[in-house]
Amino acid sequence: YEVLVFSTFGNGGAECKAIEALRRVGILEQRISLIMVVCTSLGYEEISTRFPRTRALAMSGSLLA
Repeated sequence: YEVLVFSTFGNGGAECKAIEALRRVGILEQRISLIMVVCTSLGYEEISTRFPRTRALAMSGSLLA
């Protein structure tokens, strides 16, 4: 598995680019895990919509409501 860790997560732009870079070198989407320490609901929605097979875990769940 490939794991990406981000301390802050705004609109999802940087995270999407990181996932796209891994995909370009042949990593399957379902083998990518994304861990966010602080996450906005907008960013979380962007990742889950664009990359539905990528595992996304937000450490600060209260921000997702």
